[in-house]
Amino acid sequence: ITKCGPCITKCLADENCKACISALDKIDTRDQVASYRTVVSYESELSRDFSLCILQKNNIFGCSATVPKIPYVKPLSSFRGKEMSKDTAKGIMIGHLEGCGDAALEGCRELDVSWKVTCGANVAYDQFPSQNQLFYPSAKGDSMWYDPVFRVETIDKRNVWCKRHYRVRSEKVPGTFRFSVLDNGVTSDEFWTIVDCAEDLSRVVFHYA
Repeated sequence: ITKCGPCITKCLADENCKACISALDKIDTRDQVASYRTVVSYESELSRDFSLCILQKNNIFGCSATVPKIPYVKPLSSFRGKEMSKDTAKGIMIGHLEGCGDAALEGCRELDVSWKVTCGANVAYDQFPSQNQLFYPSAKGDSMWYDPVFRVETIDKRNVWCKRHYRVRSEKVPGTFRFSVLDNGVTSDEFWTIVDCAEDLSRVVFHYA
């Protein structure tokens, strides 16, 4: 209360935000999928500000999770007979997105998405179907943006379309990237690897931690 008093007061005075906190309180905090479905079910600026103050700015619960380094997933070392470069890796990420410009690789079909997720090893892919990935270069510098558009089934069985906006930076090893996003008041830090990609861009395999 001494750190986030105003945010707490505003949230608890609002029926929607109060219901969100109450629902989250009943969930095992290790269940990220259930937590995320709940947050989306009650998504609002008040709940975002509440999380931003308590979890992000002041880290009330003393969380210290870092991106795991094990298992190490080796990135694709070559593509179309050439050693993987950062530019090629960016081109693979951009994939089939229409208007991808100079970064487009041969075989780009210029669709309204870079890639569509068909399967995943994370339970989130079962809960958040219809995942569309959009990768595109930033207007300045060497970084990129990633805008996933996906469907979430809320806890009251509604289907809601969501969109997030990630900053993407190339890591030292070509084919590896760092992703960051502020999602409902909480920063997500992710490490992505291009594991494999068909030479005709018909499929790609990503790993993230």
